[in-house]
Amino acid sequence: MQGDRKGISSTGPSTLNSGGVKSLDLALVFSRGDSGYGNVYPVTMLPSRVSDVRNFYNSQSYGCDETMLAVSTIKSTIAATSILVYPNPSSGIFKMELSGIINEPSVEVYNVLGEKVFSKFPIDNPKFSIDLSNQTSGVYFYRVLTKNVSLVGEGKIIKQ
Repeated sequence: MQGDRKGISSTGPSTLNSGGVKSLDLALVFSRGDSGYGNVYPVTMLPSRVSDVRNFYNSQSYGCDETMLAVSTIKSTIAATSILVYPNPSSGIFKMELSGIINEPSVEVYNVLGEKVFSKFPIDNPKFSIDLSNQTSGVYFYRVLTKNVSLVGEGKIIKQ
C-alpha cells in the first residue's frame, strides 16, 4: 500500500489520581479508497466504517461511547482544502494556489537543516509565488498554517 499515512487521536479530559485506575476502550478506524476518487474518497467512507465498528462493539458485553469519532468535521475540513504547488521541481520560483483555507493562512518554507528560508503572512491572494532563487539547490519543506497556527498542509518542493 503506497501513500501518506497519518493519524490523529485524542482522549480526555480526565484526571488520574495516584493509585487510581482508568479503563479506556479505543477503536482506530481506517478507510482506503480504491475507486479513483482521490484523497477525499477514503474520508467519505469513514462514517460507514465507524458504524461497523460501533455495531460490533455494541454487540459485545460492553458499550460504545457516541463521541468516538466526529467524522462530519473531518470530512468537511479535508474536502474543502486544496494546496497546489507548481512547477515542482523548479529553478527557484514556485507558484502556490490555496483554496478552501480560512482564518488568514500563512506559508513557511524550511531547508533540510530546519532553517526558515521563506515566510508569507498574511496571504491576501490565494495565488502567489514562493521565491527561492537565492537559495541553494535541494529539497525544501513547506507548511501552510492558519492564523492560530493550526497545520493545514505540508509538503516538499525541489529547487534545481
